[in-house]
Amino acid sequence: MKTLNRYIGREVFYSTLLIFVALLMLFALFDLIHELGNVGKESYTLGRGLLYVGLSLPGHVYELMPTAALIGTLFAIAQLVGNSEYTVMRTSGASLTQITIAILRVGIPLAIATFL
Repeated sequence: MKTLNRYIGREVFYSTLLIFVALLMLFALFDLIHELGNVGKESYTLGRGLLYVGLSLPGHVYELMPTAALIGTLFAIAQLVGNSEYTVMRTSGASLTQITIAILRVGIPLAIATFL
């Protein structure tokens, strides 16, 4: 069961990380596009726009982490089901509770890290 817990945890973590980075890059791109409208007005340069986008990233991290965790977990579970790994886990004796606990071992630390 230890190997299964690590495998599920790794899949959920990497899926969440992938979704988180994609959403963060998307939000940064939208912020940059919004700031490009102000470039050239008075002394506002592209460098200042990029600085603004960079300084707004921590706020986006706080906003996006719960969403990324939810979507990443759903994506990981969908991958497991799509590759029939979930079926193999269940037929080999893993209960739904054990699989849920393996997922929560990743989700709870992510939730705690979001609020720190």
